[in-house]
Amino acid sequence: MTILYAEDDSMTVMEVQEKLENNGYEVIVAYDGNEALEKFIACKPDLIVLDVDMPGKDGLEVLQFIRLQDSQTPVIIYSCLIDEEKQRLEETMVGASPKIQAFLESHESSTLKTAASLAEILRRPEMKYEYLKEIDEEYPDLPYEVTEQVEIDIKYDGYIKRQLSQVKQFKKMEKKRIPEDIDYEDVGSLRIEAKQKLSKIRPSSIGQASRISGVSPADISVLLIYLEQMHHRR
Repeated sequence: MTILYAEDDSMTVMEVQEKLENNGYEVIVAYDGNEALEKFIACKPDLIVLDVDMPGKDGLEVLQFIRLQDSQTPVIIYSCLIDEEKQRLEETMVGASPKIQAFLESHESSTLKTAASLAEILRRPEMKYEYLKEIDEEYPDLPYEVTEQVEIDIKYDGYIKRQLSQVKQFKKMEKKRIPEDIDYEDVGSLRIEAKQKLSKIRPSSIGQASRISGVSPADISVLLIYLEQMHHRR
């Protein structure tokens, strides 16, 4: 995967670039908005990470241009504005008052039994950030791109954490080697199709095995148990 990383602070760039490259990503660096646009056009990255505060065109201007050209490539914007607003929503509590209950009912959302944070309300599938202005006395005037990222981060925080956990687990699996002389016919509970595919392709690692069509997650679990048993027998 190729990542375009736009950030004007060289120390931050060095730190982030090293971590990404150590995890197998190709990183293209831009130090201002204009350079980010040039490299976006030239390189067609798989993911774009933008700082909001950059010289030349800022991150929001870069995003607007990118979206005119490409609506598919995922873009991550980071800014202190995003973090500050997320924290504010987590800390701002609302009670089960008639106003709040009426607001929730108007958006076909279940009413409150106890106090809840604005972030908890936003996590509900039917809610959008813009709806909160009806009940948020300190609703800020923020760029759409910032509020969009705030909503995504809050709504999908649990999903993102699960995905990161899965990625971490996958990297461990990728490194777990499969003995070259393994006889898949000896692996009990492995489905016939999986035995046939594994015997034919002879993957060198669990990560490679998991990407074989016809080999299910259940098959991988069985194989992991078998490898662990082999390890203890030796």
